[in-house]
Amino acid sequence: MKNSYTGFANKYDQSMFDTDYQGWADHIIGILDTNGVPRNAKILETACGTGNISFFLNKAGYKLTATDKSVDMLNIAAEKCRKNGQRINFAVADMTDLDFDSYFDALICCCDGVNYLSPREVGKFLSGAYDSLKPGGILIFDISTENKLKNMFANNIFCDETEDFAYIWKNNFNNGVCHIELTLFSKLENDIFIRADEYHELFAHGDDALLAKISNAGFTDVSCSRGDNTPITEGRTLFIGRRR
Repeated sequence: MKNSYTGFANKYDQSMFDTDYQGWADHIIGILDTNGVPRNAKILETACGTGNISFFLNKAGYKLTATDKSVDMLNIAAEKCRKNGQRINFAVADMTDLDFDSYFDALICCCDGVNYLSPREVGKFLSGAYDSLKPGGILIFDISTENKLKNMFANNIFCDETEDFAYIWKNNFNNGVCHIELTLFSKLENDIFIRADEYHELFAHGDDALLAKISNAGFTDVSCSRGDNTPITEGRTLFIGRRR
């Protein structure tokens, strides 16, 4: 991942305004409830971005440690947390190098965080996730499906604009990777716009391959389900596993 979520960080929430984060968080909470994770449990969230899922989980009572690789995204999340009077432990952390002094009751990763990992990096993430959980702890994460990356995103151009922000999003899918070029225009004072360019890579992962990787990492009760009929939007698969 190169130059990701730097210039885009300040406009990320604006570009995702129509995302049902409350419904998404409620769906995750329902899974945690079903798997016996109490509302005061310690949860580790990776790739938390600007904290939109984090806030709803914290409001539900969970003791949250929310991590991301992007300092810019975390700064925005921490500021929103401060303004809302919430207490969330935000920390800079790479998903492939999880190392904490305590263990968690659950680990979650929403909004395609695992798509940013290559197949080899996914193994590192799952190993670190297993080691970060208490015995019986629950792993929950989602991905955008290969079909979504290959047919909905790839070789398409998306754009949007408001009075103070615009972006052009170009996609190309090749050899299992969706290459994304973002060009961003943000309005400053005196009607001056500043341009920023970012490059992202989203890796396509097959459901069966991921299920095998989760099991190989030591998890039991491994399962997956499509999110088409849930607040997890069309074109995603949700994975669940339990630490032995």
